[in-house]
Amino acid sequence: YFLSRNISRNEIFGVEITLRNTTVILRGFVDTGNNLTEALTGRMVFVAQLNSVASLFTCEECTFLKRAELSAVPESLGTVIRYIPCKTVGENALLPAFTPKRVIVKWNGKETEMNNVCIAVTDKALSQGEYEILLNKNILG
Repeated sequence: YFLSRNISRNEIFGVEITLRNTTVILRGFVDTGNNLTEALTGRMVFVAQLNSVASLFTCEECTFLKRAELSAVPESLGTVIRYIPCKTVGENALLPAFTPKRVIVKWNGKETEMNNVCIAVTDKALSQGEYEILLNKNILG
């Protein structure tokens, strides 16, 4: 797990991600260690579990995202995928990432549409089921 500690309900954000014409709703947690940005655009990066966003992609695309090879990008993802360098405890990685059509973050009775977000994916579990996406610390302002 990326993080392991007890999470209270008021630390969990609702996150709606839309790509193409499909939307997924996830539980998110602000990771104060996540200040990842997409190098070309400066967009904040959220990190999602692949299984939680899999319905946004075809089977072929999911297989590619799981392997995250730098070559052999499916044609359907050719201009959508970017790679985000990421350093976690004891590991350096390149995470495949996409720019969604729309992201809405819900917390404390408020909804915010975010147009400056990239979603990186990992096939590793991020928690023990409390959340499926790590939010960038800069979301807090």
